[in-house]
Amino acid sequence: MAVISALEVVFPESEVWGCFFHLVQNMIKKLNSAGLKGRYETEPDFAVKCRMITAMAFVKPEDVMPVFAELEELLPEELDPILDWFQKYYIGFVNRRGNMVVQCLLIRLEQAANHRIQMELDVCHPGFWNFVNCLKKVQQGRDQKYLQWQAGKRPKGKRTVYKEADARILRIVEEYEERSTEDFLKGLANNYVMNDI
Repeated sequence: MAVISALEVVFPESEVWGCFFHLVQNMIKKLNSAGLKGRYETEPDFAVKCRMITAMAFVKPEDVMPVFAELEELLPEELDPILDWFQKYYIGFVNRRGNMVVQCLLIRLEQAANHRIQMELDVCHPGFWNFVNCLKKVQQGRDQKYLQWQAGKRPKGKRTVYKEADARILRIVEEYEERSTEDFLKGLANNYVMNDI
């Protein structure tokens, strides 16, 4: 949410939607399927280059295409399949008729929701009543949190390390016009990590 808030402050005319968390999770999955996750985890410079791709989420909408073209030149060729995937599913491309085309991620969202339910159930194929009982248990937990909130109990605040990272990210986003593409994307990439959930 801090990312979305920062973008809305700096670019109030833009409509910001999406979830950076899920973008990062999809990126980790793509690195894994491309056989690059091990390298991401062991080579800090390579990891920064990978995170520069997800840092594109902070670029002004009208600058996305030229900044992405610059990014393609900055990154090593072994990241080309990742860049192609990112362009196809997150940026889009202009087809031969001059229309912008972006692939739909609805199926992935459905898969994510299914995965979340499976994590709660802790089984792949639950019986009907196990499923119903699990949903009841999850709902009771949500109801309990709501009652606590209603009674005035507030959730714990963010840890200082995250507040500081949010402030640094906001500062970099506010300095968007003053930074080169590489400096902007690297600056952001050095302020978050991409981990498996």
